Amino acid sequence: MKKHFVTFASSDLERSLLRIKLQAIESGAFDHIHCFTEHMLTPEFYQHFARHLRLGTHGFGYWCWKPQILLQTIQKAEEGDLILYCDAGCEINAGGNDTLEAYFNDADKSDDGFAVFQLEASHSDPDQFIEERWTKEDLFVHFGVSPSDPIRTSNQIIGTVFLFRVGKKTSELIGEWLETYYTSFDLATDKPSKIKNLGKFNEHRHDQSIFSLLIKRRKVKIRSVSEIESSESDRFNTEKVQPIVAARNKQFSFLSRKKKQFWKFTRKVRRVFS
Repeated sequence: MKKHFVTFASSDLERSLLRIKLQAIESGAFDHIHCFTEHMLTPEFYQHFARHLRLGTHGFGYWCWKPQILLQTIQKAEEGDLILYCDAGCEINAGGNDTLEAYFNDADKSDDGFAVFQLEASHSDPDQFIEERWTKEDLFVHFGVSPSDPIRTSNQIIGTVFLFRVGKKTSELIGEWLETYYTSFDLATDKPSKIKNLGKFNEHRHDQSIFSLLIKRRKVKIRSVSEIESSESDRFNTEKVQPIVAARNKQFSFLSRKKKQFWKFTRKVRRVFS
């Protein structure tokens, strides 16, 4: 059983991609590291979605590449392998490997092979992150979620970070995620819902809304997103057990107190590969 790390950044964010790649290498937690750009997508996929896969578009094509790169990684993996996906803006903390191992174990032992993180609302607004606020009605109808289904009032699962075990069940879910883009691309976009939104709808969460609804039909291990959130001052504290920080760091460098450590490591990597 091998452990894989997967992420993606469009070519204008390659510095961010390099940063998280080096963090993944430094952690020593992965047997294989897959860092995709648009140039690594299959020609068939790229041709089909070319008009959406443009720099400056929301999510570089409303994140349609996300299930695609996961399926491409699955093709290189063996059944039973474990995969961690993180958005390229996240941080990997080498000091949190024991906790990361627990997350991998969650995915390995999960009935349907996923370990995911769920948003948590504040006490002042308990409905802050429920699906009805962040998913347009067209998508609910597409997946057959009735107005009385409790899924609507459950907190959304994030698409920023998740883990899964390679196998038939997880491949089917990711395939269904991708198929939604092929058959009904507008379900991932900001295009207004054709069917009137119910409840206190705020805005649509694109790929995350699709992923969250698909996940909630499965038996998966769910943890609180608070485990991978952190304040700015703690974002790369290697003394903490937090292995992943769900963030949107588009910069190459770490916090100033970590810069010397970072450049020392990059010089070491260059010597190894030179």
